[in-house]
Amino acid sequence: MPTEPSRDVQDEVQPMLEALRREVERSLLSRAEIEQALAMPAGTLDDLFTGKVELGVAHVFGILRVIGAAPWDLFLGLQRATVARQYRAASA
Repeated sequence: MPTEPSRDVQDEVQPMLEALRREVERSLLSRAEIEQALAMPAGTLDDLFTGKVELGVAHVFGILRVIGAAPWDLFLGLQRATVARQYRAASA
């Protein structure tokens, strides 16, 4: 039986989901086109972005491949956002 992800895992995954959602929104493809290219059932991206389906590495790289986004850019952006958050927290 699947278990709920821990709060720590959710805190780590949420920024990735938000960054991935932004990349999808910037792309020229609709969510339906991305799902079709990845042979995903309709609505899977919505389920990923709302947490109904657990995000996996294959999801991230598959979506980035289909929309033509570089994984490096996504992960570098996440790293920069994490450092900025840590800096703001330490300065508060």
